[in-house]
Amino acid sequence: MITALAALILANSPWTRPITGQTGESLANYLSKHPWDVASRGPMLVVNPVIVRSTTTESGLRAFGRKEFNLGSLTVIAPTEMVIIDAAFKDPANLYDGLPRTAKIYYLMTMLDADQWKIACSSGIGLGNLRQDQRAVFRSILPSVFTYESGLVGKGNSVVPKPGEPPTITLTTDEETGVRLHFFQDIELGVKMQDGGFSAVSPQLGDRKREGAPYLRRSDVAAEDRTSLFGVQIRKVLENRLKPSDLNYKLKALDVVVNLSKTVTLDDFCRSIGASCGLKLIPDVRIGDFIATCYGPTARAGDVLQALALSVTGTFRKVADSYVLTSDLEGIGAKRLKVDTWKSDLTLQTGERTEEWKRLIGSAGGSRSIGFPTDSPLRINDSMAKFMSGDQENDGSKTMPANQLPPEWQAILIEGATHFGNGQVRKDVVFPYGETFWNFVLPDGRPLEWEESLGQTKDLTQREGSANDHMSKTVVKPIHIRNGTASALLVKTDDPAIASKLSGLAVSHGFEEIWLQTWKLQCLQEAVAAAKALHLRVRLAIRPWEIPAGSKTGDLDRTVLGDSSTQAENFFEGTASWQSASHSWGLTPIANGPLLAPDSPLLLQVWRGLIELSKTDGLDGVVLCDTEPHGYEPRSINLEFGMSYYLLDLGYTQSLRGRFLEDNKVDPVDIVDKRLLRNDFKLDLGLPFFGDPTYGGMDLPSGTLEKWTTLRAGANRQSVTKFVSQLSGEILFQPRHNLHESIALGGVQVVPWVDRKSLPTSNYQGNIEEEAESVPVNGFCVWQFGNPKDPAIRSRMYDSLVRHMKRAKGKLAIDLSSIPSDEIQTELDKWFAADGDGRK
Repeated sequence: MITALAALILANSPWTRPITGQTGESLANYLSKHPWDVASRGPMLVVNPVIVRSTTTESGLRAFGRKEFNLGSLTVIAPTEMVIIDAAFKDPANLYDGLPRTAKIYYLMTMLDADQWKIACSSGIGLGNLRQDQRAVFRSILPSVFTYESGLVGKGNSVVPKPGEPPTITLTTDEETGVRLHFFQDIELGVKMQDGGFSAVSPQLGDRKREGAPYLRRSDVAAEDRTSLFGVQIRKVLENRLKPSDLNYKLKALDVVVNLSKTVTLDDFCRSIGASCGLKLIPDVRIGDFIATCYGPTARAGDVLQALALSVTGTFRKVADSYVLTSDLEGIGAKRLKVDTWKSDLTLQTGERTEEWKRLIGSAGGSRSIGFPTDSPLRINDSMAKFMSGDQENDGSKTMPANQLPPEWQAILIEGATHFGNGQVRKDVVFPYGETFWNFVLPDGRPLEWEESLGQTKDLTQREGSANDHMSKTVVKPIHIRNGTASALLVKTDDPAIASKLSGLAVSHGFEEIWLQTWKLQCLQEAVAAAKALHLRVRLAIRPWEIPAGSKTGDLDRTVLGDSSTQAENFFEGTASWQSASHSWGLTPIANGPLLAPDSPLLLQVWRGLIELSKTDGLDGVVLCDTEPHGYEPRSINLEFGMSYYLLDLGYTQSLRGRFLEDNKVDPVDIVDKRLLRNDFKLDLGLPFFGDPTYGGMDLPSGTLEKWTTLRAGANRQSVTKFVSQLSGEILFQPRHNLHESIALGGVQVVPWVDRKSLPTSNYQGNIEEEAESVPVNGFCVWQFGNPKDPAIRSRMYDSLVRHMKRAKGKLAIDLSSIPSDEIQTELDKWFAADGDGRK
């Protein structure tokens, strides 16, 4: 594996530097010097000529990055190039190409032998000390331009010029071959907190420089390739041309001749053309205020619309009964989400690879050569050295007396404790530990400041087990449901034969209630009749947006990527992020049926059937679950922990998008979700006329995400409120979550809905287990039971369920709605003990 990865980077080309020109005269000024002759050349249109400036020394329109396009009844002066964000990812990714420099350091470390380790930890290792395959890795670590700052440490830790030496120096190509890599340790002083926690007091390496000492630091000035990630080009600059469009510019309705105003905003222009043609044309809010300058009296409407599309390198996308002039047929926000998901998965894979390299480094043993700087002003005494030689975790579980520290370290402890304030830090014990750093060494032997930390030294020196040690290996054994807990069994089926057998299965495994999710009256009646004979309660389980699997309808709810809920779940559960989380948390695939949107015409028909089912004789009430699917929560925030569920956010139906577009001049698929912006990476996704959806820490266009969230939440709440008001009998209601991405680990609550007025809201909004463990006496915890095939996930799921049953206070409902109906008995026998009649 290591040799193969090294080979991958031998052919890597250096990064290219972008060419920048100087701003010159405006295009409007140029056109005034070169008047357009309408009589001989016909009408002409140009967008934003006052703003467009010359950026090169080329002649004519090329100096402005513009050229003429003849469209029949008029000419347009439009950009020569367009930017395409290619989120198809047809080319395979190169994992090594996407590694950060420090990860490549780990990789190089795995290739070093014992003698090379000693060199790297003393004077530093360079090309002359490496084999050919190692040199390829070493060269990929070097910056494409090696520049460093040179100075001296002045008073107050300032940096002052070094006499006789320029402040910034760039090495030649030949000089770069003499650069070396150096690994060393420094000390972090772990401290115990008064509340039982732990933290660290850093000695702050940079603050320990002696006045007059050299200060040498590398400057990261290398031009970065911001068009590609992991060897795949994502941002492409192509020759401008008409993009595929939902609007057929050759339509007979667009043959109408429209008047050309001398200057007009794109908003007004599209509105006027639309009125003439009987179409609803809306330019995106980011370009609506652009000014079109026209020469000539009239032109064909279809030609003018082509001219506007070319002018902003965009196209017309159909949304409900409108056409929006935007960047591309695929939404800006949708592409941004695709890129983020692709990048996140690859980053997770590279992280796993890095962890594997760390284990290889520790097993090989060469990393034990990493020592401490000999010129450090902070000495390490015997007590510290003895403590750090142990194999303990650096979490405060093992400490040493603070009075055994050298005086200079005791001073650092006191100073650090002062920064925490309020006596939070214990001053009687500490746990010093090593942290490993790396830096470059110049050809003349002078070391530069450290580049980055490689983490705690123990992570590179201890011999750990396999990568799967963290996975659960618990053997799944049948669990005994506690008698008298009123535990419920939730099953989904439209098969009367299966429904009639549920009560016997429930009783034999200790359950006292049946919650049946069905759309068929006969199925519910069979379940009720069988349950009454065994003195079981039966409730109708309703997920109001779900329709039976296999229902043929094109009227489904959609995500920003255009996926139905079922398609989105399959995509999401195939991501590396999900796979990692499912092993860590015991999250399992949940096979919900297809979902409808609040504005679906089919919804009323489905709901009328469920309302009638709720009136079935002998029924003990209704259980309402999942009334608020992903995306319909009223607030959107960044959660600190947990995976991103953006892929599952629904509400992107044609009608809801159309309503929002008319009111806000933005198609919601073009909104860049601000939650994505926390995943910052060095990739330019900027579109010349539609902004840069990569940076900024806010949604784009600003404020639109909150409005879109409010619209979806309002539509959901209004529909649900109307529906539940018509249900009969006692209702158990799953409290709604106010925040996108809330993940109630371990299950959700359902509680009696007594007042039948305001919809119940959960007190637990984050990704925590509190909700499952804090069920009120008259409520249930619904523990969603997936159907994983991976034994490790099943084991983790089993661990979670056993832990929940030991800690939870309320009643329990096991949700088997994701289990195929013909597998229900098999799964019950595996997981829950058969106790005869279940009522001993």
